[in-house]
Amino acid sequence: MNNQVVYLNAGFGWSRSNNTDLFSTQAITDRKTIVNGAGDSTRIVEKKYNAYTDTIRNFNNWDAFFNFYFLYGRRPSGFHLFPDVNFRSDKLVIANLGIGYIVSFQNAKKDEPVLNVEAYVKFQDLANQQKAKGGFFNRNEIGLSFTLPVSLFSN
Repeated sequence: MNNQVVYLNAGFGWSRSNNTDLFSTQAITDRKTIVNGAGDSTRIVEKKYNAYTDTIRNFNNWDAFFNFYFLYGRRPSGFHLFPDVNFRSDKLVIANLGIGYIVSFQNAKKDEPVLNVEAYVKFQDLANQQKAKGGFFNRNEIGLSFTLPVSLFSN
């Protein structure tokens, strides 16, 4: 039996965002020394903050995305390709590309999927339009995604 499924979807969305995902924070300590009137007791109060040291820019963002799934086998598993392009109001066009592999874990008694796990790599800002510090490997994402299958209509 040849079990293969191809699933496609595409869409777009609008959002308002900023560039803080490109920055790291720096620890800042606010220290206040308090001495009592007699001068025999000193108290130091410290409060620590994390702050961005670069300029934060806000922008509007139109995002066009596409998902392609190719699943096969008795216990569905397969490939997921998910590119997207962001058209920003600050005149940058950011292209991203994600590639993943999905495995479905099934209930042994009912032979129904109970959990889907996807190992993926997302290459962010392929042309480095944002001039991110740290190079190609520091701006990308590697991870696992867990999803619970939901069947709205069952027999």
